[in-house]
Amino acid sequence: IKVKGSSITGTLGVANGGTGLTSGTAGEFLKFTGSTTLATGKSSGQNHTFNAVSSKYSTNSQSYVSIITPSTITPSSTSSHILVSFYCSMAVLSNTSNLGHLIIQREIGGSSYDYLYQGGHNTSTYTFKADGNKQGYGLSLQFRDSPNTTSAVRYYIQHKVDNTGMTMYLNQNQGGQGGYMFMVQQEVLA
Repeated sequence: IKVKGSSITGTLGVANGGTGLTSGTAGEFLKFTGSTTLATGKSSGQNHTFNAVSSKYSTNSQSYVSIITPSTITPSSTSSHILVSFYCSMAVLSNTSNLGHLIIQREIGGSSYDYLYQGGHNTSTYTFKADGNKQGYGLSLQFRDSPNTTSAVRYYIQHKVDNTGMTMYLNQNQGGQGGYMFMVQQEVLA
């Protein structure tokens, strides 16, 4: 920097209008805190995955079955949160008032598995009553998880039914008409 005929080499101090930094980290930005103190940070959402499928799923199983195998997301910090959004169409069909269930399973590092948010009926995350009218519905799920790791994380959506003689359809209605199902996993920095 040249200042009226003289040069300054090295770091320009904060008191002289500089940042006081000699280098930065790729992918980060400078954050001004309202005083002469500076900090660095990352913008939320830089780390995300998007999976879209047109596959149609149905089950009459009384055990949980995965419906989509999403990409992994690797948190940049153990304090990061992961925001997961999932969208599809669905229908639960039965001649009686049985239930269909969804549950969220988290995989960490390819070997550790946990079920999340098991407060519903039959330990499910979400429960849907069978519809005798055989109509399809839009399904939108969103949740935030704090995996406390910097290892690769993957979230599975699984489904099952209460009893034999009923069927749960995802990404389609009972007539086989469907669309696209998608899942977004996004890192939210703490």
